[in-house]
Amino acid sequence: MKKVFFLSIVAAIAVAMTFSSCSEKKIVENTEEPLAGTDYILVTTPQGATGIKKGDAFIIEPKADYKSITAVGGLFLAKTASGQSLLDPETGYSKIDADTIVWKSFYFEGKRGENFIIYIPAYKAQFAGQDYAVGGSYALSTFSGKTTLYKDGQPIIDPTSDFAKMVVLPSGELLVQKGKSWFTATVKDKVLVAGKAVSPKELKTFKSKKGWNDSSPVMILE
Repeated sequence: MKKVFFLSIVAAIAVAMTFSSCSEKKIVENTEEPLAGTDYILVTTPQGATGIKKGDAFIIEPKADYKSITAVGGLFLAKTASGQSLLDPETGYSKIDADTIVWKSFYFEGKRGENFIIYIPAYKAQFAGQDYAVGGSYALSTFSGKTTLYKDGQPIIDPTSDFAKMVVLPSGELLVQKGKSWFTATVKDKVLVAGKAVSPKELKTFKSKKGWNDSSPVMILE
């Protein structure tokens, strides 16, 4: 009788250990959530780290620093302890890190302190500036008093402080302000060269177009 009682206790302990083992396995499992409208899966570990999978493979390894991850503009936007990171789904690496990052229809605007960091996915291009403008295939940015003009994601002039303002017209032509006067301008060997003067009447027409901003040193008009 004692032997039967002993075996019953052993069996009960074995069953309890089995249930305990199963519970432990459930606790250590990751949770997975499909990201709406994509082929990707958001993975969260029991420790709270998040990452991204496609199929069975991780494209962004879970990290404790990633508090949340969302799919935006063909990339992933991760919220971190220090701000936000824009992650490339092809490599898993960060494109830009900033205090805040916002999707602006066809490019990302990051803000770090008083400076902007811009990333344009179509050209896989990024640049920084204290002021900037993006439109069509062009972009302009100013930093430390110097302005750079980009086309198709590439700088087409060397940074210059020769002009107070720089404007891209809807036709792709350029305007610059030097002193109180306005001029047309052309690019030659990565240098922006002022051309003929712009009349007050012509300037008034330009100022009526969408995108003109008297307080900005860089503009792209529509």
